[in-house]
Amino acid sequence: MFYHVDPSHVKKQTESFAETFEKHMEGFEVKTDDRKQERLAKIKTWREAMRKVADLTGMILEDGHESRFIQKIVKEIANKLHRTVLSIGPYQIGIDSRIEEINSWLQDGSTNVDIVMICGMGGIGKTTTAKIVYNLNFNKFDGIIKIKDVICCKRVFLVLDDVDKVEQLNAVLMMQDWFYSGSKIIITTRHKQLLTVQKLYKVHRVKELNDDESLELFSLHAFRQNHPIERYVEHSKGVVQYYEGLPLALQVLGSLLYNRNVDVWESALKKLEAISDSQILEKLKISYYSFDDHDSNLFLDIACFFVRKDKDFIIIILDGCDFHTRVGINNFIDKCLLKIDENNKLTSYQLFQAMAREVIRQESPEEPEKRSRLSFFSSFPIYSALRESFATSKEVDIQTDAFSGMCELRLLQLYNVRVTGHYEKFPKKLRWLYWRGCPSKYIPNEFPLESLVALDMRYSRLEQVWRGTKLLRLLKILNLSQSHRLISTPDFSEIPNLERIILKDCINLIEVHESIGELSRLVLLNLKYCRRLRKLPQQICHLKFLKELILYGCSELNQLPTELGNLESLTVFNADKTAICQSQSTTDEKNFWCSFFSSWVWKPRQCPNPISFSLASLSHSLVTLSLAHCNLSDDAMPRDMGV
Repeated sequence: MFYHVDPSHVKKQTESFAETFEKHMEGFEVKTDDRKQERLAKIKTWREAMRKVADLTGMILEDGHESRFIQKIVKEIANKLHRTVLSIGPYQIGIDSRIEEINSWLQDGSTNVDIVMICGMGGIGKTTTAKIVYNLNFNKFDGIIKIKDVICCKRVFLVLDDVDKVEQLNAVLMMQDWFYSGSKIIITTRHKQLLTVQKLYKVHRVKELNDDESLELFSLHAFRQNHPIERYVEHSKGVVQYYEGLPLALQVLGSLLYNRNVDVWESALKKLEAISDSQILEKLKISYYSFDDHDSNLFLDIACFFVRKDKDFIIIILDGCDFHTRVGINNFIDKCLLKIDENNKLTSYQLFQAMAREVIRQESPEEPEKRSRLSFFSSFPIYSALRESFATSKEVDIQTDAFSGMCELRLLQLYNVRVTGHYEKFPKKLRWLYWRGCPSKYIPNEFPLESLVALDMRYSRLEQVWRGTKLLRLLKILNLSQSHRLISTPDFSEIPNLERIILKDCINLIEVHESIGELSRLVLLNLKYCRRLRKLPQQICHLKFLKELILYGCSELNQLPTELGNLESLTVFNADKTAICQSQSTTDEKNFWCSFFSSWVWKPRQCPNPISFSLASLSHSLVTLSLAHCNLSDDAMPRDMGV
């Protein structure tokens, strides 16, 4: 091995070799003892040896990466030992900490036949992890699996990559008793559900790279150094943020941008959200192509419309679209395509959303109107599909005729759009209508709402939702939040299955219709910051399944129903910043309903029209009570309140 040495310098004894030999010669020339000639002869032997070494075929490291040189040495030696070293990429950032646990497991000295499963999403490094662990440990075992007959008499190390079927896993587990004691088996998979097939002794989940590791890996591919060039720092951080610690994506894009100018970088970054690199997407599509038709369509809907939305909300809407949503979501989580955060919201990697967009784009690359889903206005597919029906104004105008051919339309999102025309041919199968900033005073009676599961009209200019009553048997969610002109709620008498009413920040709402008491399935009523609301109808006490009642910030609320205790399912009652005042109650009244206070009174304030009600009248089922900044005296809360 020629370590930072040119073989020609060795052969001709030039450069540093010449200097070294000169020093030896000078030292021996001045000596006069009998061994002088012997020493000079030894130098001659050294020179001849150097010439012979230089003529040998060797390995040369000049200015290259030492890690790759070492891997090359290991591979060469392993080949001579008749062992196969698996090929891996040149830059393995953050790998040491990620394989430490598996290495310890492999070297634990156990005499059992143990199995570890490495799981994670596509492109996160499962195969690379398994290869590196194999390369570092195969020499500690007596053999590698080649022939079935040898596994019973040798301590072996078996690696199975990308196992995706239960049958494959069961086949390995059935063979476990055949292996010689002390053998180890590593399995990689992107399917978490395989972990529950039988008890595996160990599970290793491959984690994403952190920001520093991501930036280093990307830089090694994009700049051939471990940090970005100064003028590319912000661009590089943008890539790291978008790819969220996925090694495959960072390597592919880094290599693509190597030695490119700033203009190419900026163009590539703008393209990321529209169409990511095909090599990356093809890797990710492996999971998508394993779905049946049901899960394929469900995943596209979630990726396009429901990322970062509440899981229960998604289930309600998509169950209404004839999906088996809960089962499907669990499948996606098993395959590492989706996650649920601490707020019960579904999240996904941006790359998987890009993959979904690309799948839809490929349905009809040149004619967006033929695609199954239209979204992402920034890249203009919606405009392209409906260009004949747009009018130029501050608010976008769309003629109803634009939707006449969309008879299967189920999910519709509109932002600050005015829809004009007749609704005879408007889609009749809508399940979710999200119409933010609707400019109308009310929803026209002929607008087809009968199939809706969820109606979301946030930031609308509605003064009333619709005229008269509406028969909406399927509607489960009604959200009219931030509709600042809304004066009263609709008549609920013909919406029997409504489960959630959200009226946050409807600052001019003064009336909740008494028919709310007929909503036997209602579980949530949110009236936060309905500042002009003065009372709630007595019929609200008929809501046997109401779980959450939010009155936060209803500062003019001066009357509460006296029979709130009838709300036997109520678990959350938030009345912060209202005019609540505790009435006098007898010492015999007991309160056993509250196990937790989310906030309490610091400085009681005076209110001209305080609410008078007894805390003891509330439901025994209550779990959370919040009464911050209300007109309560220090002794208003019963001393014996508790579980």
